[in-house]
Amino acid sequence: MAAMQSSNQAYFSSRESFIAQETFKLFVSSWNVGGIPPPDNLNLDELLNIENSMADIYVFGFQEIVPLNVGNILVPENTNISMKWNTLIRAALNRRTVTEDRPQKEDVGEMQRIHPLRTQNSINSTSPDFQCVAWEIRHEKERNTDTVNILERTQFPAEAFQHLPRKILDHDQVIWLGGLNYRIYLPGAQIRSLVKGKECRILLENDQLKVELTKGRVFEGWHEKEIDFAPTYKYDQNSDDYCGSDHKMKARRMKAPA
Repeated sequence: MAAMQSSNQAYFSSRESFIAQETFKLFVSSWNVGGIPPPDNLNLDELLNIENSMADIYVFGFQEIVPLNVGNILVPENTNISMKWNTLIRAALNRRTVTEDRPQKEDVGEMQRIHPLRTQNSINSTSPDFQCVAWEIRHEKERNTDTVNILERTQFPAEAFQHLPRKILDHDQVIWLGGLNYRIYLPGAQIRSLVKGKECRILLENDQLKVELTKGRVFEGWHEKEIDFAPTYKYDQNSDDYCGSDHKMKARRMKAPA
């Protein structure tokens, strides 16, 4: 979800007269890695598009870095897998200075279902905020409620960011990324057929998130870039085929692309 402009800019607007304005290029990526550690020979060059253009700031929103089970949710974070991803990203960017913000798990209220990464920085006179979430599969009304809960309940600690906004929507720019788990209002077989025929318009017309956005039920005031790619959920591991495409999986267990 693209950046949203906040109306609360009192602190920074008072500094605009003596702070130079600059333009930064951001690279923002969301990736559900399915609880599988990255192989040592994983090449991230295509994802990062480094050869064509380097960004000033890179934001990575990973979901399911570890398998989603009770043990992994209740025990402390497995830093080994996180460090492996961090090492690969550092090597790909070939930078000596890469800062990492880890997921914060407090003050969310939806801990069994929502796992957000909240990171906050100050760049000149702008306060960007990045929200990364991974939600379980449920109905669109519940997903809308989850969105409202995060926007209203999330607070940044005052002692850590004394001169930055405490609430998400108080920032100058907010970028929302991650697995929102909205679905498509069509049967799985029809979705696969439309994807094969590259009928993106019909798919988007039946996309839950698009419908909710159009009706003003969620993300009011936010902007999303034009979708020019096929549904990304859910592929077989190490494959461009959707899960269940080989017809070996029972119909009730097949995942409809979304």
